[in-house]
Amino acid sequence: MSDFQSTTYGKCILAGEHAVLRGVPAVVYPVFSKHLKLNYFKNDQPLTSQYEGETGSSFRLLFSGVMDQAVKRLEIQPDQLKGHCIIEGNLPVGTGLGASAALCVNVGSLLNHLGFVLKNDLYEFCRDLEDLFHGESSGVDIAAAVEGQGIQFTRGGDWVKVKQRWQPELYISYSGQVGATSECVQQVKALFERDSIKAQKLDEQMGLAVSKVVEALESESSHRFKTLQEGFELGLSCFEQWDLTKGSVHKHIEDLIERGAAAAKPTGSGNGGFIVSLWESEPSEELRDAFQLVPVF
Repeated sequence: MSDFQSTTYGKCILAGEHAVLRGVPAVVYPVFSKHLKLNYFKNDQPLTSQYEGETGSSFRLLFSGVMDQAVKRLEIQPDQLKGHCIIEGNLPVGTGLGASAALCVNVGSLLNHLGFVLKNDLYEFCRDLEDLFHGESSGVDIAAAVEGQGIQFTRGGDWVKVKQRWQPELYISYSGQVGATSECVQQVKALFERDSIKAQKLDEQMGLAVSKVVEALESESSHRFKTLQEGFELGLSCFEQWDLTKGSVHKHIEDLIERGAAAAKPTGSGNGGFIVSLWESEPSEELRDAFQLVPVF
């Protein structure tokens, strides 16, 4: 039996991508069917690791990089970390589901257990670790991994729980291509240099998308589905104008709409990864199989 265990989950951003870096809120939910687990076994040998499960091996280099970053951040010697870690899970890497944040929170939680990181410092510490992957982490993925439930997040580490009144039919499905978060972030930033007015308007539009999504989720009104659909459509429009729906992303969204989805948009940075789709009723087994739909709730 392990001496310590930490489990984190994938995340799905419903609205707020990219603009969250500039103070616009983001709505994010955990995807409990996609997990990453770290089991720690205490011993007096230098820290070792092994990888199991569907996607565990994908974290081999990432775990090494995060631990190196943690050692530098803590200003300790590598040989001060002892024991054995088993990384196991089915959370895919590079698909917009927050794999890097999930790993950083597991590592941060382990270092808290070992006495190197204070509980009150955990969020900031994990966000600093995630900078290794994204260069500039908004912290939204870290907050989702730490909180483990639906939140409205604002950069700076502030978030509130979404007071959800109903459970819409929301699903994620893989677009078929891997996106590069840092490249997408830079592409949006470049728009501010070329056309700051357009870039600012898109941030404001994404902010409106967030408002509609939160309003819909917290509403008991008969119009809540339509409001949620409008929020998704506003978010998709931002991604399209940022030119972040290239290749199979655009085709996947088109196919989802053609087969009955009320709305669909990228979740994460875009140009790859997963797509989140909204349906009026539960998709048929045929559709779930065809698109490999995974429920958000």
